[in-house]
Amino acid sequence: MGNPPLSVSLVSLDKAEYALGDEIIYILRVENTREYPTRVPTRVSLAEIEPEDASLSYRYEPMEIWLHLKDHEKHTLNTLLIVLYGSVEKPSTQLELQPKEWIEIRGKASLQPTAEKGRVVYSGYGTHSDMPPPVKKMSELEVSVSVWKGDVVDFDATTRQENYPCTVYEMGSTIYGSKLSLLPAAKR
Repeated sequence: MGNPPLSVSLVSLDKAEYALGDEIIYILRVENTREYPTRVPTRVSLAEIEPEDASLSYRYEPMEIWLHLKDHEKHTLNTLLIVLYGSVEKPSTQLELQPKEWIEIRGKASLQPTAEKGRVVYSGYGTHSDMPPPVKKMSELEVSVSVWKGDVVDFDATTRQENYPCTVYEMGSTIYGSKLSLLPAAKR
């Protein structure tokens, strides 16, 4: 976990001010920082991984990308931007990045604590928020992004349950850098 093969960085956000619940439009860069190739999942829907025959078991590998906000008092807000899915059983669902190669991901997400989104999170990383909804404008929030990869999920078609075998996790994060403001929702 100390030297992950992938580096994720925030290229841009669509605005410099947001209120909780706002849609954010983002551009991310995911780069292979190692000396050897690595694979990244490329599908936004698990349905693209599932076999056509529902009676077949399958394995998939999710990758999560998170957005983190921190104020000067160290309050934090973590939100899951995107989960990408891939499977070695379906090579077209993964992209091999050579050393120093990168991809750009453009997407939309709702700015709110992930725990309030009702989404399933595989790693459980960052699913809490220590930041209450703002009662005043909070300016100059520091922004960072992180990636979590390494879960391997086996779906058993007979029992309809997912199992998580032991695996080596990969986690990487940018330092807090970019700035934005969080506005009270009532004033927008």
